[in-house]
Amino acid sequence: GLQIQSTELSGDGSPIESDSNRSWTLPVVTNVPWIGPFSLNASPLDGNLSNQTLYTEEWISGATRWDWRAESGDWRFLSIEWPEEWATGGTAIVDVDWEDNPYTDIDVMWLSETTHGYASEDSTPYGNSTFYIEERSVNNYAGSGSHNWGTFTGTSREVFTVPVTPGVHQLALHTALHGVNSSDIPLNISVGYIAAEKSGFEKVVSDWDQGSGVEAVHLVSTVPLSVEQVASYGWSQPIFLPNETAMDDGSNKMSASWWRNLTLNNSKSLSIEIDVASEESLSDDSDIDLYLFRDDDGDGDFSSGEEIAKSTSSDSSEKVELSDLPDGLYGIAVLGYDVPGGTMNFQITIEEFGGDDLRVTNQFSLTKLEIDSIWPNGSTALASEDPRAAVQVSLDFDRPESAGVWNGYVEIELSGSIKFQIPYVYELLELPPEVSFTRPENMSYHNTTVPIEIHAIDTGIGFKLDQVLWLPRDNLTVIPDANSVHVLDTQGNYHNLTTLWNHGNHSAIPENITLREIWINSSLPQIEQWHDYIVTITDHSGYSSQAFLSLSYDSTAPDVTISQIPEITANQVMTYRIWTEPGAVFTHSGNLVELDGEGSAEHSFILQAAEIGFNESTGLPYYFVEGTSIFEVKVSDAAGNSVSRDFQVIFDPEPPNDVEFESLYDQQLNSYSPDDLHTPINITSGNLALSLPSDTMLWCLSINSLVGDYSTTECESMNTRPEAFNSSTGHPEPDEEGGAQEQYMASLPLGTLGLPDGEYEILLDLVDWANNSASKSWPIFIDKTTPSIQWNLSMSNQQTLFEHRQNLSWTSSEPVTFEFSLNGNVLTNGISSSGGHSFEVPSTGVHEMCLYAVDMTLNRNNSNYAVECRTMTLDDSIYDTLILANWNGGVVSALEVVVTVQLGPGQEITLVREPSQETILISPDSNLETITLPLNEGDNRFTLLVGSLDNNDTYQLSVVRDTMPPDISIEEKTNRTSALSKVRVIEGVCESGTSTLVWSDVDSQSLVCPAYGKFSIELEILNAPGVHEINVISTDLANNEASAKITVSMQQWPEWAIDDAKNMGPMLIWFSIAGIAISASTLMAVRGLFRRQKSHDSPDYATEIETIMREIGLDD
Repeated sequence: GLQIQSTELSGDGSPIESDSNRSWTLPVVTNVPWIGPFSLNASPLDGNLSNQTLYTEEWISGATRWDWRAESGDWRFLSIEWPEEWATGGTAIVDVDWEDNPYTDIDVMWLSETTHGYASEDSTPYGNSTFYIEERSVNNYAGSGSHNWGTFTGTSREVFTVPVTPGVHQLALHTALHGVNSSDIPLNISVGYIAAEKSGFEKVVSDWDQGSGVEAVHLVSTVPLSVEQVASYGWSQPIFLPNETAMDDGSNKMSASWWRNLTLNNSKSLSIEIDVASEESLSDDSDIDLYLFRDDDGDGDFSSGEEIAKSTSSDSSEKVELSDLPDGLYGIAVLGYDVPGGTMNFQITIEEFGGDDLRVTNQFSLTKLEIDSIWPNGSTALASEDPRAAVQVSLDFDRPESAGVWNGYVEIELSGSIKFQIPYVYELLELPPEVSFTRPENMSYHNTTVPIEIHAIDTGIGFKLDQVLWLPRDNLTVIPDANSVHVLDTQGNYHNLTTLWNHGNHSAIPENITLREIWINSSLPQIEQWHDYIVTITDHSGYSSQAFLSLSYDSTAPDVTISQIPEITANQVMTYRIWTEPGAVFTHSGNLVELDGEGSAEHSFILQAAEIGFNESTGLPYYFVEGTSIFEVKVSDAAGNSVSRDFQVIFDPEPPNDVEFESLYDQQLNSYSPDDLHTPINITSGNLALSLPSDTMLWCLSINSLVGDYSTTECESMNTRPEAFNSSTGHPEPDEEGGAQEQYMASLPLGTLGLPDGEYEILLDLVDWANNSASKSWPIFIDKTTPSIQWNLSMSNQQTLFEHRQNLSWTSSEPVTFEFSLNGNVLTNGISSSGGHSFEVPSTGVHEMCLYAVDMTLNRNNSNYAVECRTMTLDDSIYDTLILANWNGGVVSALEVVVTVQLGPGQEITLVREPSQETILISPDSNLETITLPLNEGDNRFTLLVGSLDNNDTYQLSVVRDTMPPDISIEEKTNRTSALSKVRVIEGVCESGTSTLVWSDVDSQSLVCPAYGKFSIELEILNAPGVHEINVISTDLANNEASAKITVSMQQWPEWAIDDAKNMGPMLIWFSIAGIAISASTLMAVRGLFRRQKSHDSPDYATEIETIMREIGLDD
């Protein structure tokens, strides 16, 4: 059992002690099955507690009070597993025995497994299988939980049989009635097994003549048998008609639209079942009914009163089952009671168990000694266990009426009227008939007439005479009359049908005579030809067989045919076949050779090899044959007539492999040895000179690529085979008789048209006149393509070089040995398919450049080479030089000067400073180079040597550096009235030769300082009173500059006059002595003048004059 506990838990999940805690044991009941047959007897109630349990199968309880259900009472269940080895087609015998009394009844049920009805919907709650009651006791349930008493044996013992299948079964026991004082009833339970030995209850018959007979069969059992009687029934076959049609017939059964009659004889039972043929033919409201009639009055018709059974449910599934039917004619009717569609399809199964062709003639039980003798190692029908009982049944049987599988039954009745059936299977085979020409031998030869015998037999249903056909296979063959025709019919009677056969009216034999066997005897017609016959037989079942016969009739003697003797062969063993008349004598070179009965033989012998030579005088090959290769074939008949033939066979066992490579000549007749062919050769066509065997019949010379699908083939065959000589004709070269095979020289054409360059194999295939073959091969490397080259120079076009420095780049269509030369001088060479080279052209002018390339045929007389030369010019103007130095010969003040040099590409400049001879080498990056020359104070001299490829151009440069500013100063040369003039006289001191510029706000003067270092100029100033600047700047040849400036005053006359008077100039005298009046007048005039001027741009001079007068004391 299972120990189960429940424990109360605290809030944190830990168990606690509590009155609510429980612990109990749950019983587990398991069912251990019995295996195969078994027996079980109840233990006694003897007070021994070990004999008692709470539940035991051999004790069943009773005296129950509740009796309102059919299941009232006690139950016991025994599980039984029936193994495969016990499933031998037998029957289980279930036997349950209890204390004898008329009040106790135990019902027994045998349950077998079946698929659960709801397993396909959900197998989880229902499982995959359940049990159904396959066999049981009679159900005597009387209602209200009560049962009537009754067993199959009529005693306190229940026995029945059930066919057993492998798997799990249940044996259920139920207390239907309890009639003893105790509460428990002891039971003795056994499940036995009885089966038939398979070898006895099945029969396969192929010869219908042996279809009836007698035999003894055995039944073996695991339990003792008390056999009352044995009966048998046979033969019957179930009838199944899958697609029958019923009409809408109405309710009158005699108007049924479907009828079938059958005759029953010794019928044990009959089962008829109908159902719809398919779901498509079913209508919800269709109804067909089933009726069975018996022709009681024997008039061959059925009336309504002759109905013996029917099945008329409300649907279309009907079934009728009857047992122990009397012999007679029965009719089955299917009535379309209600077929709304007018017609419906149905299927019908008719199974009859009966017949009197299988009969029991005797039966008896075997003794223990007999059982041990027959089954010393146990019975296979009982899983190799020893039988407890065995019964031998003697049977007498007749052959069924037609071929097929027939069923019979042997019914065993045990004590207590317990019956069970064992099936008997009878298979009657229908095999094709057999026919043959029993004599003479097929493909035989005859010079006299011989008997022809035909035999045919059909072990089955039989045949008619007109189903035997003897026919010619061609238009020349004639079927001879029969000497005799004898037959055996299926009833065992013999008939002589010779006359009927020869007259050709084969169908005139009575219909009730069916033949089993026939013998036809005739003779071979005396017509010299092949006679080809065919005989065909067809039985009543449609099976047929054929036989063939070909015979030769020949009376002409002696006719000899010899085959397979060639004129030349490579096989040392010579085999030929000879055909002649039977009984003839055949000799080979005087030696007797046995012929078979048909006058043929196959003879083998050893040939002697022929000598193969070449006649130098005639230039022709030949064979010399001798020994066993020359023979005579002779055939003689009994009368002494003979035919002989002489043969000569050339035996040549040697393949034509003695080939010598002499030379290969190309299209220019250059010669090559085999070693030369490993390296490329330039060949487009040529000839291969070889020494070939003198008996060469065919040569094929091919060139095959080793890497691609390229090839050429040239073949030639000799028109005439070498002549054969023997000792009779004499040797063509007596002095050279014997020796090895000879050779001759041959020149074979060799062409490479259509073949690309590459590695090839020259393959020579030779076949001699004996079909011996040999091959020779030589490698060859073909290179007939001139390499394609391309080359370019980096600084050029096709005719002109742009400079002397050049980069060569070149490519070739294949690897080559190359040279590149300049004016005949090789600059670079090597082996490659592309490359480059840098070089310099040494001088200007015209040059020749050449690229020469030769492929791998370098050392051949006709090598493949390419050469391309170009005449190119390097113009000397490219290297013209030019100096740009505008300071040359001058004076500068800068720290350095720049000289720009134009020169040719790749040229250099050498700078030399004089007189120190300091030298600097300059490599320009371009054709225009700028050079900076640092200067010293004073004289600087340089020499430039500029390269012009072939020589140098020399340039002399000089410059004076002067950084001292020149002397410069100016002053105004004035007089008393200079302040009133806008033109001033400026005098200056300067450095001789300098450029001098003097300027005011409104005027400027430029001049070159004279050699004496002074200058004087007139310069206008702004005509406005005030102070004005006059500037001067002097620049020497070195661009050194010096400047100076002065200021000059510009006055109007009144201002000047006042200043002159103040300075005691002449204006003071004029004002003080002689000119007061005049002055006054003048003043007035002046005022008027000034007034006019005032209106323009003059100051108020009137006021100023007045001021002057006051200042000089003349205002009073």
